[in-house]
Amino acid sequence: MQTNKQNFTLVHDIVSLAVSRPVAVTMVVIAVAIFGFVSYQRLPVNLMPEISYPTLTIRTEYPGSAPEEVEKNVTEKIEEALAAISNLVAYSSTSRSEISDVVLEFSWNTNMAVVIQEVREKLDRVGLPSEANRPLILRYDPSLDPIMRIGIYGDASLFTLRDISELEIKRALETIPGVASVKVKGGLEEEIRIDLEESKLSAFSVPISRVVQRIKEENLNTPCGSIREGERTYLVRTKNEFKTLDEMRHLPIVNKEGVNITLKELGRVHKTNREREIITRIGRNPSVEIEIFKEADANIVTVARAIKFKLFGPEDKSAFETTNNKGGQGRGNSMRSQGRKSRPTSGGGKGGKRGKRGQKQNGKQKKNEKNAAKQDNAADGEKDDKNGEKNADKDKKKDKDKKAQKDKKRQYGSKRGRSQPTVTWVVNELPKGVKLQILSDQSDFIRHAIDEVINTCITGGILAIIVLFLFLRRPGSTFIIAITIPVCVIATFAPLHLSKTSLNIMSLGGLALGIGMLVDNAIVVLESIVRHRNAGKKPKESAVIGTSEVGGAITASTLTTIAVFFPILYIEGIAGQIFQDQALTVVFSLIASLIMAIIVIPVLASRNFSDNLIEKKWRWRDYTAFNTINYVRENWQQAKWYSKGFMLFKNTVLFPVEIITKLCILTIHLCLISVYFVAMCVAIVFKFIMWPLTTIASFFRIGNVIYGRILRFAIYRPIIIALICTLLICGAVFCLINYVGAELVPELHQGEFSMHIALPVGAPLHKSNEIIRKYEYFLQKQENIKQVFSRVGAEKTTTSSDEEGQHTGVITCLLDTTKVPPLEEDNYLNNLRKRMPRDPEVKSIRFSRPTLFSFKTPIEIEIYGFDLQKLKSISEEAAEKMRSIKALYDVKVSVERGNPELHIYYKRDYLFKNNLTLSDVANLIRNKIQGENVGKFRIKQKEVPIIVSLRTKDRSQMKSLDNMTVSNDENRTYLREVSNIKEGTGPSEIRHIQQQRVILLTANIYGMDLQGAANEISNILDSMSWPDGYKFNVAGQSKEQEIAARSMQFALLLAAFLVYAIMASQFESLFQPLMIMFTLPLAFIGVIFALVLLNIPISIIVLIGIIILCGIVVNNAIVMIDFINQLREQGLSISEAAIEGAQTRLRPILMTTLTTLLGLLPMTGIFSASGGQGVEIRSPLAITVVSGLISSTLLTLVIIPVVYTWGEKLREKIKKG
Repeated sequence: MQTNKQNFTLVHDIVSLAVSRPVAVTMVVIAVAIFGFVSYQRLPVNLMPEISYPTLTIRTEYPGSAPEEVEKNVTEKIEEALAAISNLVAYSSTSRSEISDVVLEFSWNTNMAVVIQEVREKLDRVGLPSEANRPLILRYDPSLDPIMRIGIYGDASLFTLRDISELEIKRALETIPGVASVKVKGGLEEEIRIDLEESKLSAFSVPISRVVQRIKEENLNTPCGSIREGERTYLVRTKNEFKTLDEMRHLPIVNKEGVNITLKELGRVHKTNREREIITRIGRNPSVEIEIFKEADANIVTVARAIKFKLFGPEDKSAFETTNNKGGQGRGNSMRSQGRKSRPTSGGGKGGKRGKRGQKQNGKQKKNEKNAAKQDNAADGEKDDKNGEKNADKDKKKDKDKKAQKDKKRQYGSKRGRSQPTVTWVVNELPKGVKLQILSDQSDFIRHAIDEVINTCITGGILAIIVLFLFLRRPGSTFIIAITIPVCVIATFAPLHLSKTSLNIMSLGGLALGIGMLVDNAIVVLESIVRHRNAGKKPKESAVIGTSEVGGAITASTLTTIAVFFPILYIEGIAGQIFQDQALTVVFSLIASLIMAIIVIPVLASRNFSDNLIEKKWRWRDYTAFNTINYVRENWQQAKWYSKGFMLFKNTVLFPVEIITKLCILTIHLCLISVYFVAMCVAIVFKFIMWPLTTIASFFRIGNVIYGRILRFAIYRPIIIALICTLLICGAVFCLINYVGAELVPELHQGEFSMHIALPVGAPLHKSNEIIRKYEYFLQKQENIKQVFSRVGAEKTTTSSDEEGQHTGVITCLLDTTKVPPLEEDNYLNNLRKRMPRDPEVKSIRFSRPTLFSFKTPIEIEIYGFDLQKLKSISEEAAEKMRSIKALYDVKVSVERGNPELHIYYKRDYLFKNNLTLSDVANLIRNKIQGENVGKFRIKQKEVPIIVSLRTKDRSQMKSLDNMTVSNDENRTYLREVSNIKEGTGPSEIRHIQQQRVILLTANIYGMDLQGAANEISNILDSMSWPDGYKFNVAGQSKEQEIAARSMQFALLLAAFLVYAIMASQFESLFQPLMIMFTLPLAFIGVIFALVLLNIPISIIVLIGIIILCGIVVNNAIVMIDFINQLREQGLSISEAAIEGAQTRLRPILMTTLTTLLGLLPMTGIFSASGGQGVEIRSPLAITVVSGLISSTLLTLVIIPVVYTWGEKLREKIKKG
C-alpha cells in the first residue's frame, strides 16, 4: 500500500498548487485553447490517412512484340535481376502485347526512395533487346487517382471541344496551386496524313522510306549559330517548316531513274482526325473528359474548391450540382450569382434568359444526338474534319472578339453594393452552347464524411452531458464536467498538428470515440469532491483531498486506455496505416482529459460552484417563483395616477395624446399578463421535465439496495457465478466459430459504381462503342441513377491498366443517395445485376466501386503451371466451379483469347538473293501498315503530327499484305515472294508469380463474408483432379486479411500485457491485476453476441475495437478495487469492503459507462436512416466498443467483487499456510 500513499502525496501537491493559483491555471487553459484553435485552422483535410503502399511497377515497352516474346526477352530478364532485392516480399509480372509489367511488393515501412535507387541500378545492368524502351519505375499510390473529373460537351465539334480542353481549360487549371497535372481524354485530335497508294509507289519506283526521308529533310527549323557584324550579333536560323498543305503536296521526290515526282502524285495529303483510341460520353452526348491530379502533399478539399472557383466562380451549391434528365441528357451545372437570377450553364456570352435560348439549345442538342454515333465512330470522315475546322475557327474568332471587348474587369453583380471579383471564370469564356459538368469529385464525399463524423462528435457530447445532468441534478456540477469536452477536443488539435496528422474520418473518429471517455476522469474526481463536501469539509479542502484520493486510480485507468493504442502504432500492413491517426487522436485527447481532471476540475470545484456541489432537496418553486402579480398591480396603480394627471386636459389639444397613452399602457398591461400566464405554463412544463430527475434518484436508491443484495448473494455463492460465466463464454465461443465471418475492411459506399464491359480481345473500337451504348441506354432508364457517363477504349499510356483496350469500356453511374442510402447499395446493385440484359458478343461484365484500402479484388485464385493450354483448360473448369457458388459474381479468368495475328516468316535465302535484309523489310512493312511520324505541322497555337503510311484500302486486308512491294534501289519484289504469311493467335497475356506461370481467377462477393467465401472456394477446388505440377492458391484480400489478423493478434496480446503491467505497477501487486484482467473475456462475450445479431463479420475495424476495449473495460474494475483496498485499510473485512466499495462506486461507474456509451452511440449510425457517409467504417468499431462495454460493465459489477473476495481470501489462506 506504500505506492498508494506516494501517489496520494504526489497528486496532493499538484492539486494544492493548482487550487492556490487559479489565475495561472486559467491563463494556461486559455493559451492551450488558442494554440489548439490555430492548429485546427491549419490541419489538412483528407478522406483517409495517407496510405503509402510499398509497391513498385516496372513497365517496359517492347514495340511490335507478342506476349510470348515479351515474356522471354524482357520479363524473365527483369525478374531474374530483381529477385534478390532487399526487403522484397513478393513479385509478379504480366507480359502482354508490347508491354511488360513487373510488380514488386516490399515489406511495410520500407524506405521506398532507397529501394527505387537500388531497382534503377539493377535495371540499368539488364541486357534488354535494343528495340525495347528503357524500363519505367511506377509507384502505386491512391493519391495518383484523379481528385476530380470534368466533362465538356455541347454545340461544338469534337475537335473544338478537344482544343478548348487542352488550350484553355487545361492551361487554366495547371496554374492552380496544388494541381500536379491535368490530362485530357476523348474527343478528336487533328493530324496530317499522307496516304500513299501502293500501286503508285510501285509504278514510280519510289520506296516509302524515300518519302519519309524527303519529308524529314524538308520540314526543318534549325538554329545555325550567329554572325557578328559591328556591334550587332545576328542569330542565324533555317526556317523551312511547311506552312501549308500545298507546300507539302508539291514536294519533289526523285526516284531511282532520277525523275522528279511530286508527293501528291504518290498519294493524298490531307488534314483529318487521329485514329481514335477512346470515346467518352456524358449521358448521350459525345464529350471530352478532363482528369485533375493533385500534388502529393496538397489538400484535396482546398484544391477542389480552388478548381471549382476557377471554373465556375464563387462557390455556390447550385454551381456544382451534376443532375441528369430522365432521358440521359446532362443538364450541366447551373451558375448562380448572389442576389442575381440564375443563368444557364453554357457560359456562352454573358448569360441570358432560359426561355427561347434554352429551347434553341435543346433543339441543337437533339440534332447533335442524331450525329453522335457518326462523331463517335469517325475514322477519316473528311466532312466532319472540315466542319470541325470551320467551327474551331469561328469559336476562336468569337473568343478574340470577346477578349477585345473586355477593357475592364468583369463585375460580379450590379452596382447596388455587390462584391466584384477580379478573376475570369472558365465557364464564362466558353463558346455559346458548350457546357462544363463535374463528373466526379472526391472532395464532396470527403466533406460529407467529415461532416458526419463531426455531427457524431457533437451529438455524442450532448448525450453525455444530458446523462451527467440526470445523475448530478445540478447545473453547476454538470457545467464543471461538461467544460472538459470542448477544452480537451480543442487541446488535441495542437499535438495533431505537430505530429502532421490530418483531419480525416479516422482521426475524427478517434475524437468521437474519446468524447464519452473524456468526462470519465472528471466524473470520478468530482464525485469524490462532492462526497467530501457533503461530509462537511471546506470547498478547497474537499477539492484537494477528493482529487488526491482518486488521482492514482484515474491515472492508472487512463494509462491502461492509452497503452492499448501504442501497439497499433507498430502494426504493419494496411491496418497500421489506417489506424495510426485514430490512435494518436485518442491518446492526445485522453492525456488532455487526465490533466483537466487533476488540475482544472479541482480549481473550478473549489471556486465558482462550491455551493452547488452540496446536494439539496429539489424544489421546483425555487425555479418558478415570479413577482408578476405585484409588478402588474404597481403599474396599474401608476396608470390610474397618470390618467388623473391628465384629466384637466381632456378637452384640450392633449386629448389625442391621452388616448394614445392609455392605449399604450393597456397594451403593456396585457403583455405583462400574457407573460405571467406563459411563465405559469413554463413552470408546469419545467416541473414535468424535472420529475424524471427525482424519479431517477429514487430508482437509483432502490437499485443500489437491490444491487447490494445481489452482491451478498453472489459473494457467498461463487460457484453459481462461475457456472454462469462459463456458460456465457462457451456460448460466445460457439457463436464465434459457427456464425461470425471475416473480411479485410468493410467496403465503403460512395454513391457511385462502375460497370466494366469487355468484348473478345481484338474487337474494334466502333464495335465496342455500339454494344456499350445499349448498356448506357439501359442504365439511363433505371430509377435512382441520376448520372451516367461512359468511356470506351483506352489510351495507350504508360499508366493505363493491363486489361484495358479497344475491346473494353467503363460505364460510371452516380446514384441518388437520398433514395439509395449507403447501406442499401449492395442490394440495389444485386437487383440491377439480375435485370441486366446479356449480349452474346459481351465476354464479361464486372461491377466495381471506388476503393480506398486495397488494390486487390476480394477473391483472387492463383492457378500455377507451365503449359498455357493446360493452364487455361484447368482455369476454365475452376471458373465454372466458382460460378456455381451463389455468393460469387463477376467471375473472370485473366487469360483470354489473344488478338488474331498474322505471322510473317521471312525466307532468308530469298531476301539474300534480292539483296534485302530482314530488318529493312520489317521496318518497311511497319511503315506501310502502322505508319511513321515524320514531324510536326503547326496550325495556329498547336503542333499537329505528320503521319506517312499506305492508304487504308491498301492495308486493310490480308490480300493487300501479300501484294505489298518490298524494294530497294536495285530490286523490287512482293512480300509473298520472300515470306510465308500465316494466321495465328496467342495468349492475350502471360502472368508470373515468383517466376512461375500463373492464371488468375477473380470474383466479387455478395451475401457472404470474405473468409466464408475463401473457405468454400478452397473446398470446391480441392474436389478437382490436379495434374502433377499444377496447383492453386487463394489470394487477394483474403491473403491480406490473414496477414492483418496475425498482426492484430500480436497487437492484442501486447496491449493486454501493457494493461497488466500498468495495473501491477499501480497496485504493487501481481495478483490483483489478474482479477481485473478477468473483465476482458466478459467484454468479448457482448462483442460476439452483437456481431452475430447484427450480422457483422470480423474485420480490421472490429479487431481495433476489441483492442480499444482492453483499455476501457478495466477502468471500472480499477476504480472499484482501488476503493475497496482503501476501505480495507480502514479496517473493514474483505467481504464487507467488497460490498460497500462496489455500492459506493456504482454511481460513478454507471455515469462513466453511460457517457462513454452515449458518446459512441451516434457513431453506430442509428440516428440516421442511411447511416451517413463513411458509416461502414465507423459503425463496426462503435458497435464493438458499445456491446463490449455493456456486457463487461453489467458483469463486472457482480463478478469483480466475487473474484476479489474469493482471491483475497485464498491469498490469506496461503499466507497462513
